[in-house]
Amino acid sequence: MDIEVVKRGGQQLSLKGSLNEALRALNEDGCLVLKGATSVDPASLDSSDFIKREIVLNEAVRTILFSTRNDGFRITACLPYKASLNHEVLGRDQEWEKMASVEGLVGAMCYHLGGDRNVSWIVQVDGCSRGAATGKVVEVRANGGDIFMCHHWLLRSKPFLEKEPPTEVHAIVVSYLWTGYSERGALDRRTGDKILEQFGNNCSRSGKYVVWKQ
Repeated sequence: MDIEVVKRGGQQLSLKGSLNEALRALNEDGCLVLKGATSVDPASLDSSDFIKREIVLNEAVRTILFSTRNDGFRITACLPYKASLNHEVLGRDQEWEKMASVEGLVGAMCYHLGGDRNVSWIVQVDGCSRGAATGKVVEVRANGGDIFMCHHWLLRSKPFLEKEPPTEVHAIVVSYLWTGYSERGALDRRTGDKILEQFGNNCSRSGKYVVWKQ
């Protein structure tokens, strides 16, 4: 199944038919929205049952990650959070300057957005791309079932809700870091063991790291 991709400016692409253009947009703008590419089951968030293949090893995310690098990506975080109506202060990785100086994809943050298609999400993004903050913020819009994918260096808010939904809504954030970037990326043992237990054919443990292999 093909996935619709929406660029920061709202232009729509096909992941299957316009992969190179989607990769270029991610590299230049710092983010993409993958439409209808995920599903967040709120009933599973009270335990580690939220660690599912379509979340951790999502096919659309896989297509993008492994189209940019031939080696693996460390899974560095997999955490659910309850959505709110208020956005936090915009932030980015503490090593954003170093990351932004590297050609290509160093890693990605993938926010799996909960709720159905009627649930509206917003991410505020500074227009600075790889540079210093400009204060010129644009809103990237998405819906339940979408993935907001961005570079670690992007200055952005955490996804938040446009309005109160009829039922409680959550999101799950998964972080990936290219193995060739640095020695960062240790995953907490419990989450790592759960991932390896379920997806051992696709992931491996390397010391303190859990690596998603191509």
